[in-house]
Amino acid sequence: MAEKWDFEKHRYEPYSLPPFATIYENDMEKIVVCAECGKPMKYGTSYVSLAIHNFMGFGYAVCEECHRKELAAKYKEKTKGQ
Repeated sequence: MAEKWDFEKHRYEPYSLPPFATIYENDMEKIVVCAECGKPMKYGTSYVSLAIHNFMGFGYAVCEECHRKELAAKYKEKTKGQ
């Protein structure tokens, strides 16, 4: 079971992962899917999610586009009210 951090509400919510989403692989060439959008990608090109985590807080692999969206959401929340 995965959880997704809501940057606005400051809490985790349950999250259903797409099939073949992963946290770690030995083979950097292995095709996995982005935990956010489900797009296939090589594990070696993935980023660690800032929002989608397992029960221990480890981030799932996400594509560059989704990682950029997470960064924007995190930055937006950090600068809110400034």
